[in-house]
Amino acid sequence: MKKPIGLERGLVKLEDYSPAWAVSYQAEEHLIRDLFPDGIVAIAHVGSTSIPGIRSKPIIDIILVLRSDFDLEMAADKLASVGFLRGDFIRDEGIFLLKMNGTLHTHYLHMVSAHHAWQKYIFFRDYMIGHPGEAVEYERLKLALGNLYEKDRPLYTAAKKDFIQAIMAKMPADYPCSQSV
Repeated sequence: MKKPIGLERGLVKLEDYSPAWAVSYQAEEHLIRDLFPDGIVAIAHVGSTSIPGIRSKPIIDIILVLRSDFDLEMAADKLASVGFLRGDFIRDEGIFLLKMNGTLHTHYLHMVSAHHAWQKYIFFRDYMIGHPGEAVEYERLKLALGNLYEKDRPLYTAAKKDFIQAIMAKMPADYPCSQSV
């Protein structure tokens, strides 16, 4: 029996990499593209579920970058029609939305305007894929922290910050991004 995608709010449980994560992302990308046929600058599967081979929380992270002239509030209302709800996670930029299956958080959507620093999401993913040794190191850190903070996802996330910032410091100023990767 296939394991469902998703995790209860606040919990940390890492699962072996699953190709189903990419399939789930692709289905959501299709729904989102249909909502904004002329407004998408970039859309991508990001976060740990986008890095083949490493264990992750089974929640699909998506970065959605809309043209700067798009009203993000109106876009969030449109996304509700395909099941995305506003999350209570406070962001410095953009809007955070989530999709649920019952009580399971299944998808996190990070929606920003094109003028925000969105390339960082894609750089982190691409860097981890291109540097498997560091991806394994990241996985080990996540496993250790998951054991420490099994029921406290905010502490788990905060404890990964130094590692992530060290990788992000390697991002070239002119890092290129394609429209959908």
